[in-house]
Amino acid sequence: QFGGEIEVSAQVPVVDTAQVNTSVTFDNEYLQKAAVGSANRDYLSMIGQAAGVAGSGNASVFGSSTSDNSYLIDGLNTTDPTTGTFGTNFNFDAIQEMNFQTGGFEAEFGQATGGIVNLVTKSGGNEFSGSLDIRYRDQNMTENGDHYDRDEQESLYQSISGTLGGPILRDKLWFFASLEKVDTSRQNQGVDFPREFDGWNYIAKLTWQIADAHRAVLKYSGAPADVTLWSDVFTDISARGNQYQTSAIWQAELNSVLSESVLLNASIGLFSNTINAGPWNGDSSISGHTLRTEDQADVEPEDYKYFYHNYPSTSLNDRFRDEFRVNTTIFVDNAVGSHEVKIGAEYSDMRFDNAFWY
Repeated sequence: QFGGEIEVSAQVPVVDTAQVNTSVTFDNEYLQKAAVGSANRDYLSMIGQAAGVAGSGNASVFGSSTSDNSYLIDGLNTTDPTTGTFGTNFNFDAIQEMNFQTGGFEAEFGQATGGIVNLVTKSGGNEFSGSLDIRYRDQNMTENGDHYDRDEQESLYQSISGTLGGPILRDKLWFFASLEKVDTSRQNQGVDFPREFDGWNYIAKLTWQIADAHRAVLKYSGAPADVTLWSDVFTDISARGNQYQTSAIWQAELNSVLSESVLLNASIGLFSNTINAGPWNGDSSISGHTLRTEDQADVEPEDYKYFYHNYPSTSLNDRFRDEFRVNTTIFVDNAVGSHEVKIGAEYSDMRFDNAFWY
């Protein structure tokens, strides 16, 4: 007889030499250390740290276009069905791990010729844990220079983020939740009004250990925001526009161990994305603009405006992506070596509703 405790731990390598695909994995420790200050605190900025990637956000991977990427959250495709670009913002502190594949995709991944981004969100455990993160900067934190006056380019960045996870029933049911408020503002020289972003990112997640071999996950997340349009030196404040955008994700997942060598994974997800743009005053009945025609040569650039009266158009856009996928992984030993065989199926339904008028 003997007593004691055995602890087994593993770490996902940044570069997995056992795979034929080209990918990089950013674990939670790397994500926290790579985002210094208020810069780069979003998963879209992290993309640019991978080899062969130009830019961030809707990046170009090995020369592909910016609409050739696929953006997954916990395996659910959240790519915008219309533009092929990223479909949602996400709270950086809610990300457990990020995997970015840039080539040699496995058969289960498709609908991309650029890169595949997959975020893995955090989950609750038997111990309560959480975080509070507050970041702030404005133009007063920047030094003046010979060719730069900070007071002529007002700016603001403010982010308040909190997370909390823990047990509802120990060893049986856990929760995780996060909430982030992001406010940014920038007004360049000669512009009558700032470009503002006022947004929220949130997620609520339940993990249920149904039995020793079966686990279910239910998750909801969203990212609503208001954005100022047409903030430039040619637009009068009367012609500014406002864009309301929001995304929502409902997702359920089941993971089962059917035997010592067979694993089952099934998931269903509903993704929606709304982008509505129009006049800031909300009166689309007077949509249209007045074009100034006086001689520009006699007017200082900061005093000359092309657009007056009202934002010129109104557009209502709703995009939907519904997905279901199921796969079985079978581990085979002693058959001319060891093998991992994965068999699965995926169903996807995409829809787009649009209304536009001047």
